[in-house]
Amino acid sequence: MCAGEHAQASAATLMRAIVMLFQQHLTLLSFLLKEDYGAFARQLRGRGVRLEFFAQFISRHQLQLFSFARLNSSPVRQCMPSQWLGSLRGTYLSRWAAQERLVRELVELSRLLSSKGHNFIVLKGPYVATRFLGSIDRRQFYDLDILIRREDLHTVERLLRDCGYKRKSTVLFNRTLTTHFTHALDFAKSNVALDLHWLLSANAAHSLDYNSIWRERQAFVLQNHTFYVLSEEYEVVFSLISIFKDLERGVARLKAFVDLYYILASVSQRINWEQFLANRKRERILKISLNVLSLFLNVFECADRFSEVATVVDRNRNLLKRISSEDIECLLSASPGALKNRLWATDLYDCSRTHVFLWWLVSLPFRLAVHEA
Repeated sequence: MCAGEHAQASAATLMRAIVMLFQQHLTLLSFLLKEDYGAFARQLRGRGVRLEFFAQFISRHQLQLFSFARLNSSPVRQCMPSQWLGSLRGTYLSRWAAQERLVRELVELSRLLSSKGHNFIVLKGPYVATRFLGSIDRRQFYDLDILIRREDLHTVERLLRDCGYKRKSTVLFNRTLTTHFTHALDFAKSNVALDLHWLLSANAAHSLDYNSIWRERQAFVLQNHTFYVLSEEYEVVFSLISIFKDLERGVARLKAFVDLYYILASVSQRINWEQFLANRKRERILKISLNVLSLFLNVFECADRFSEVATVVDRNRNLLKRISSEDIECLLSASPGALKNRLWATDLYDCSRTHVFLWWLVSLPFRLAVHEA
């Protein structure tokens, strides 16, 4: 075997080992999701799992709170090293305290904006943690995300500045161009980061129905305060397009897939999936929605748990990109800006690759100014 062939063989062996380790950790996570603690314990005993590597895995994917909450209340905790669980507990307690502060700030924001006649919709964060995972201490979040109407942006920004927030984002050239090519501005004050959205996503082809989003919003009580949240249908939509954009940028985390698992567990049987796909076709995100749903079912091997989703995905398999276990690992473990992820994503837009590339090129300065200021 020549040197080149030896190097190729070594690279292939390394890749197989990486994929196997990723799959091993993914299997453990799936057992936690499904609360199959017996299988989790057998996997630990029978596969030579190194818990320090699993700890790195759940840390990378921002799942320490979820993992600790699951393990600490389960019988499997008896076979876990106390030092390992103690490390998770430390992260859990510090994040929980930080998240309680963020919720208190959210209540204050609501009072401020409501007093001036401005409605907003809470996105992700404390709402998803509380409604779908059961408690604010079971899902990590590091900032607040709220959606306002685009026409309210200038007024709301002024209100935020008056109560101590500073805009971290740069508005490039003018506000109209910036808000066309981006979806949110970043604000911060002591111990609080806020993403102020006017769109759920800014993309080359998406045409989300914001009249429906605002008309169908729902009320949700969080810590004795009522907030507006997305409808069940648009909660799923937002989860799908958020996962897609993170995959495209090479910054995906399994936390978003865990969110989707619990969101679907709560709402999927109430959704008319054929109508759901018809709506997504109208909004030009049909292929994105189907491929992310298919990827989700494969990641957690949960088609039996979500049979209604699996059925509608299978009926539209002509719109799916084939993806292997190795591809899944590459997509989820990619570095920011990974070319393979961008190429995977461009095939799913409801427009040509040329159009996607041109939109990406023109929008890049605005996105850099807003999110990397």
